[in-house]
Amino acid sequence: MSIQPIKYLIIIGLCLSLWGCGLTKPKPPRAAVETAIAQKIAQTQALLRGQRPTSDTSAASFQVSSVKITHHQWTTLADQPVVEVEGTYRLTGERLSRAQQRQARAFDLYLQQGATDTDWTLVDLNPG
Repeated sequence: MSIQPIKYLIIIGLCLSLWGCGLTKPKPPRAAVETAIAQKIAQTQALLRGQRPTSDTSAASFQVSSVKITHHQWTTLADQPVVEVEGTYRLTGERLSRAQQRQARAFDLYLQQGATDTDWTLVDLNPG
């Protein structure tokens, strides 16, 4: 019996295991998703005020909390690999009522992985 077919089966099995674990197509870390949600909210607030969106969310009167990722899947946008991340989050902050802070809000974001495992960028579907 030849060992060659066994080696191929082992390699295929390992590749499928890595793929199933998400090592070949990882999901973004929770911190990256929180940052992307805060960016998206800041952009929306700036647009509502008629100003140019800024990437600085430190001055915002809210904080993103209780992020729950319910689904993620890899796809392509403009021939670039991105991950679509869906879930819910809550906001906290001085200017928000208790009811607003308890409200779970849904999100659906597209993120692109950077050079490292922790480097993720929010993909803007409405540039301009």
